[in-house]
Amino acid sequence: MYSLLWDFLSDRGISYKRDQLLSEISTVKIGGLICNGLKKMGNLTAVFGSAFVFMIMHGSPDQTVHQFILGIILALAFLVTNNLWVPIIIHFTNNFIAVSISYFVYGDSASVAVES
Repeated sequence: MYSLLWDFLSDRGISYKRDQLLSEISTVKIGGLICNGLKKMGNLTAVFGSAFVFMIMHGSPDQTVHQFILGIILALAFLVTNNLWVPIIIHFTNNFIAVSISYFVYGDSASVAVES
């Protein structure tokens, strides 16, 4: 188990950190700019519009439903709390779980799992 964890951290750590940073930047862009801008047209428009943009920005056709649902959750979290850190933490946690499962269960590359 120790060697598996070490391999995960050493082999995948740099690409994982890079991908996490990129995902948090996308959360900030979508939550802070798009969702907040669409809020002027109503909360429903803000939630579904930003979720759609979140899904499109990830560009992974095999995960569009997951991305759209996560986009809805992130937008709702932002609108309810009016705090951008909440969706950032949710997004980070989602990606961390996806990468961990991908690596430990399937042995896939961590950077592939983060694309979700």
